[in-house]
Amino acid sequence: LGRPNEALNLIAPGFKRNQKTGALILNTAAGSLLAVRAAARGQLGEDGIPDAQAAVRLAPDDEFASLTLASLLQRTGASDKAIKVLQTALGRDPKNGDLCAVLVDDYEINGQSKEAELELLKLIKLDPRAVRHRYRLARFYLTRSQADMAEKVLRQAIQDLPDVAE
Repeated sequence: LGRPNEALNLIAPGFKRNQKTGALILNTAAGSLLAVRAAARGQLGEDGIPDAQAAVRLAPDDEFASLTLASLLQRTGASDKAIKVLQTALGRDPKNGDLCAVLVDDYEINGQSKEAELELLKLIKLDPRAVRHRYRLARFYLTRSQADMAEKVLRQAIQDLPDVAE
């Protein structure tokens, strides 16, 4: 992690170059690698956003690239941009529970409770047997002084998942 450029530089000879400019012609594999470099830079306190943006451009279906960019944007206080990145990624992969769960976090950080609630409900529909999503929704309601809703969610979980509730 101390030398985030090394990985990209090591694989650069394996990529084709533009005959006129000599620039690397990058693809989705390079995009994934840029996402790793962006994450490393972010961990080192450096600006990894340009690398993460390039990663998302090169590998738009790479979940890690989108999550990395959203995380780096969130750290800089650009919550709205982080949310937009996650929404775009979910537009391409609407059943991705990991993207959905991070979007819930970002909505909550941004004070968008209704959107967070809707995403939590979506998570439950995506994975109805995942008790953690129901627990998270119940906790969401409890932190908003909606104990009756939290109880309803937990009772529904017991009814829907009797084998888990035992």
